[in-house]
Amino acid sequence: MKNLAIIVLAAVAGPVSGDIAPETVIATSNAGWESAFNSGDTAALSRLYAADATVVAPSLEIVSETAEIEKFWAAKFGAGVRDFQLDTINLRADGDRLYQTAAWSANVSMAGHSHAIDGEMSSVLERQADGSWKIRAQNWH
Repeated sequence: MKNLAIIVLAAVAGPVSGDIAPETVIATSNAGWESAFNSGDTAALSRLYAADATVVAPSLEIVSETAEIEKFWAAKFGAGVRDFQLDTINLRADGDRLYQTAAWSANVSMAGHSHAIDGEMSSVLERQADGSWKIRAQNWH
């Protein structure tokens, strides 16, 4: 399973040759995101974002830039959020940008109790100069 996560992350973060279907890019990005978050590897998670990316949390907190995004997700993992799952609802491709709306679910474990949380997420992925795709903007609600 660990090798699969490495392959998935390399496919998203590494150079892309030729055209890859938008559905494949999004599925690979989501799988890499889930794997990095659920393993607590927030450094790997933050590398899935563009250097000047912006994340808007459900609390309307705005987090920008790689180091701050890594801290943001590390705090969520540290608070007991686990088992993140993303399911694409809608996808639109426009040149070097992909627009995704997804449903998300996760579990929060605190003091020996666990409860499910869920919501929606929208994101914009942008093809980088090296051909890789990175998250440019994300809005969680």
